[in-house]
Amino acid sequence: MTRPQNYTDVVDRSINRERIVGALSSCFGMLATLLAALGVFGVMAFRVSRRTKEFGVRMALGATCGNILRPLLREIGIVFIIGAGIGSVLALALARLSSSMLFRLNALDPVSFALALLVLATSTSAAGYFPARRASRVDPVSALRHE
Repeated sequence: MTRPQNYTDVVDRSINRERIVGALSSCFGMLATLLAALGVFGVMAFRVSRRTKEFGVRMALGATCGNILRPLLREIGIVFIIGAGIGSVLALALARLSSSMLFRLNALDPVSFALALLVLATSTSAAGYFPARRASRVDPVSALRHE
């Protein structure tokens, strides 16, 4: 004997797997963004620490904080532009594969792409800004004694 069921409950149970896959994909996407930001931060912090002596010499010769900060932020901008370009091309190429998994969404949704680029630009900027700011405030005497 079959029990009568509400149509909404039947539909909810039938798309339960897709909801779980969507939630897991979102979590993995956020984790990947966090790992990318941490990686960029680590690389920038390492690069800045390797150039501490150079920054000390520049500061001792009269460079301002802006003279130290601008080139480092330019480097992180170039890295972001190259990475975003390669990532966007790959995302557009792989969008067809994910289109079958999307329900009532376009795989080439410009809002989603713009939002993803905005999140990555923000995290990359923050990851590059803090080591660059620390480098621009280095004491010339301690930097010259470093290493």
